Amino acid sequence: MKFVNNNEDKEEKKRREAGDGGDGEDVPERGNWTGKLDFLLSCLGYAVGLGNVWRFPYLCFKNGGGAFLVPYFFMLLCIGIPCFLLELSIGQYSARGPVTVYGQMSPMFKGLGIANMVANAFVGLYYNMIIAWTIYYLFASFTSHLPWQDCTNNFNDENCFSIIEYTKCLEQRNTTSDLIYIDRQCSNDPEFFNSIMARKDYWYKHEKEIELENKTKTKVDCYYINTTFCNENATQADIVKPFDLPVGKRDSSSSQYLKKEVLKEAKSIEPSDFGSPDWKLALCLLAAWLVIF
Repeated sequence: MKFVNNNEDKEEKKRREAGDGGDGEDVPERGNWTGKLDFLLSCLGYAVGLGNVWRFPYLCFKNGGGAFLVPYFFMLLCIGIPCFLLELSIGQYSARGPVTVYGQMSPMFKGLGIANMVANAFVGLYYNMIIAWTIYYLFASFTSHLPWQDCTNNFNDENCFSIIEYTKCLEQRNTTSDLIYIDRQCSNDPEFFNSIMARKDYWYKHEKEIELENKTKTKVDCYYINTTFCNENATQADIVKPFDLPVGKRDSSSSQYLKKEVLKEAKSIEPSDFGSPDWKLALCLLAAWLVIF
């Protein structure tokens, strides 16, 4: 695409209308931007995508928080923006698509345009799948009780942890003593306590990574002595009474909703564990493709 040049020579216009690119080669008539605003919005749509609002905050948090912005803006100024302007300049000057423009620049670069198209095709495939998930969540949220806010669903297991239910349990401790939140319930029933203590290994045994004297790291067994600290030197005898589900054993209700209800993740990638296509996700994926095209 390119801007309409009001000062373009009339002869050049005639050649373009006749399909003559000036070098003896027939060039098909191409559309033009109706204004600078159309061009600006198209550039924004090209540069800003789902990854900017979904993956970037995660990468920023994972790689040092605010400190991550220093190398990010450095690479943005040195590589990101120059490459972006280079792509725009080549496209404006040549008025060709990515498949053919590299071959016109140099025959040895012809495969670069095809590789670009294949890479974009793969990106479109998995991005549409993510958009299908958002459509699924959109329809699932049309209810007064969100299905991922608690652990009362059939697909939730014993390690499910709901922050809403846990907060309510903390508030109830002001009036009721010895309440704990574990096994998807808030209770101080003695029989319930006995059932938890009978399965100490299941509820409180975990693994942690420690650093040895030779600076190597290894995983060892440990027991939680409270909700946050797992002691590698502790044993079952050190747990004298039950307490809340430890942080290392928690699986959030929203995570279980995604894995067990939406994606229906299998235990492995073996063919025997393959399930059948989910019609809800299939319809959402179809809707995503219809919206795109």
